Amino acid sequence: KTEEKKYFRPKKDTSVTPIKDLMYEVDNITIEGTIFGMDMFESKSGYKIITLKVTDNNDSIYVKMFTKDNDEYARIKDLLKVGSWYNFYGKVAMDKYSNELTFTTRYKDVEKVEKEEEEMLTKDVETMAGAAQGKADICEHYPVKFFIRAIMAGFFIVVATILSNVSAAVLYSTYPQFGKLLGAFLFSIAIVLIVFIGGELFTGNNMTMAMGAYAGSCSWKQVLKVWLVSYIGNFVGAFFLSFLFVKSGASHQILVDYYNSFLAAKLSAPPMQLFLRGVLCNFCVCLAVLTGTRMKSESGKLIVMFCVIMAFVVSGFEHCVANMGTFSIAYLLFGGINPVLLAKSMICVTLGNIVGGALLLAAPLKLMSAEK
Repeated sequence: KTEEKKYFRPKKDTSVTPIKDLMYEVDNITIEGTIFGMDMFESKSGYKIITLKVTDNNDSIYVKMFTKDNDEYARIKDLLKVGSWYNFYGKVAMDKYSNELTFTTRYKDVEKVEKEEEEMLTKDVETMAGAAQGKADICEHYPVKFFIRAIMAGFFIVVATILSNVSAAVLYSTYPQFGKLLGAFLFSIAIVLIVFIGGELFTGNNMTMAMGAYAGSCSWKQVLKVWLVSYIGNFVGAFFLSFLFVKSGASHQILVDYYNSFLAAKLSAPPMQLFLRGVLCNFCVCLAVLTGTRMKSESGKLIVMFCVIMAFVVSGFEHCVANMGTFSIAYLLFGGINPVLLAKSMICVTLGNIVGGALLLAAPLKLMSAEK
């Protein structure tokens, strides 16, 4: 008993413990950090379970809250926002489901820490750096879970691709201009699904992981590993859902006619054009995700993401994961695609997407951020 007591602090000690020092189960401690991920669901027993991913920019931990009170649950949702900084008072214990140390707190023991307006850029960098560290940790310690999240992102992209292409194909022979605008608007649902439901999208990880490397929260080796696993997972998800769609026979003929109208030009574009379209595309995609996290309301996030994503689609920019879905559907519809042109397009667009997210957006954001 004497040995155990030395690890416990008297209630209520408000001194902040760094997350990296949480090496064992302990009660009555305070941590602080920014939320870079949040999940809420209700158990069969009626408990509302809130799981937060929190980082203090040196390490990260899962923070859990439980409540059965609907009013308290509503207040919790109003209080907790991704990207904001909080103090959490509670305890560290081994979670029986994840088998890892998890911080547990209550609504009344969570305090939001307001930041000055001039620190907002720094907060964005810190949030992305923490998210990068979390992604690297999951990819390293839970590779299957990370790969499934990447597959799901591929699913979401193809859902949006099907919705966009079928809508444009229906209007192609009568109102092609309106069909293009409608298809561009509807494709935005892809990023909305990934942001709201969760998934590891290669293009979004270009910005996030690069920022982590710039900030020193992860190594370039970890960056490349996350990029590679998410890229492969996105392809697996995109091809599998495309296979199911084509084999279902739904909208087959109108898609054949519609794909014949643009596929050859898409594949035969010069390498430099494909590269630059990829750069501009992922600049827009990452900008949509970044600005969405700054919005306080869900409706605000939706409006911003829809507008920015629509801008890249209607402009004809190239997204490598969307192309995985488009080319997979085309391959299955027509029975094949020129492999040389396909490889050229995918390589150029992928490299462009990396530059757009990691250099054109992430690097200036890091340079613009105010020093503490």
